[in-house]
Amino acid sequence: MTPLHLEIDHIGILGPSIPALVREFRALGFAVVGPVELTAVDDSGKSIGLGQQSAHVMFADDYIELTAVDSTSPDHHLAQFLQPPWGIRLLLLTSDDIEESHDRCSQRHLKPSDVCTASRQLVYKQSAEARFKWFGLPAKEWPDILIAYVQHLTKELVFDKSVSQHSNGATGISRLYYCGDKLPSGYRQLADGGDHSIEVVTADREEAVLGFTPGRTTPFAGFGITVDDLRATSLFLRESGVNVRRANERISTQLQSGVCVIFEQAAAVR
Repeated sequence: MTPLHLEIDHIGILGPSIPALVREFRALGFAVVGPVELTAVDDSGKSIGLGQQSAHVMFADDYIELTAVDSTSPDHHLAQFLQPPWGIRLLLLTSDDIEESHDRCSQRHLKPSDVCTASRQLVYKQSAEARFKWFGLPAKEWPDILIAYVQHLTKELVFDKSVSQHSNGATGISRLYYCGDKLPSGYRQLADGGDHSIEVVTADREEAVLGFTPGRTTPFAGFGITVDDLRATSLFLRESGVNVRRANERISTQLQSGVCVIFEQAAAVR
């Protein structure tokens, strides 16, 4: 089945405890920054807490968000996902012009929400604040994951080289793996090309592709991470006591949520 190609800004892994998520990713050799509280910006420019804590695994031009929500508000943008299964619940696509992206989604009848402005403090930049604009697509149409577009207003601050070096050799996100017979048709409307992909994994191929049988997690049961030297990454993980398996010329491990993390040679991807 032909992969779907798009441009990912970041993926988000939702769990019940932000400290547990941070510990788990640090144990895999990722440099994790945060956590910090996320805030929204109202019409007057005032920051309002969202009842959500997020930490970040940064790469050169994409990243992984680790997040947990304290808010019980039914209006929270992740309200529909605040019960198990935990796992990959956010897919943010890159926009260089948020209004143009919004118009394009409207023309495709995807019913985008209003464009919002939000912010978060950058713990690796003293007193710096990351600001961005974003909009989401309707939860009814995308029941498994929050789909949104984001435009960074402070991109040079967010993607700082000082926090994108990882002990496991990771350099970026390559793909998402969707477990099921086929990818729901709505995702095809998101395809505008790009360096990332969504690949479908049928039940009979799960262990061969992912290295493990996915646990009780979301249909997006795995994600790919590029590394400069797969052999060195494998050695690092094994010496760190991480349970890894070979999977289709890749190295795989599994998070507590059941999500599979698949490390692959960067030169073979891009």
